[in-house]
Amino acid sequence: MSFDNIPEPLRGARRWVVFRCTPQPDGSVKKIPLTVRGTLARCDNPIDWATLPEVLTAIEFCVGTHPAFVLGEDYPLRVLDLDRCIDPRGNLTPLALRIVSRCEGAYIETSVSGTGLHILVWASEKEFPTNPVPGLEIYGGAPRFIIMTADLWNPLPTSDTELNRQLAYRKVLT
Repeated sequence: MSFDNIPEPLRGARRWVVFRCTPQPDGSVKKIPLTVRGTLARCDNPIDWATLPEVLTAIEFCVGTHPAFVLGEDYPLRVLDLDRCIDPRGNLTPLALRIVSRCEGAYIETSVSGTGLHILVWASEKEFPTNPVPGLEIYGGAPRFIIMTADLWNPLPTSDTELNRQLAYRKVLT
């Protein structure tokens, strides 16, 4: 998997941590945020954050298993998170299909489980309420980690400018 797929504005930001994802006997996944030094990371402490290359190096040295981006009030990225929206045959739920069809050209990746989607959107918190539709969670604004897979659901936009202009709240949820 190539993390070159991650949009450039994110790749260049010092807002990354390492996550250790460990499967549990009940089928769930335990997710622990770590600094590149292997200590617990906090989403509200920039001292714990690193660059994507630093995080990928830490993963190579077995500090963790996945890179995660730090969302927050000071960064205008929002993530539309659709959990359990891909069935075993690769089909989307009706809600996911409706949203994805309105996000043509946006950066969309599958989640760590392989059954969910993350859609990245440049927008202010005012443009995106927290949970406007059952089955859709929107993150950003409040400090939070989002584990990135770079496992693309669709081809990349032709430029980061397109990504920046891709989506309006009305277009996604109406």
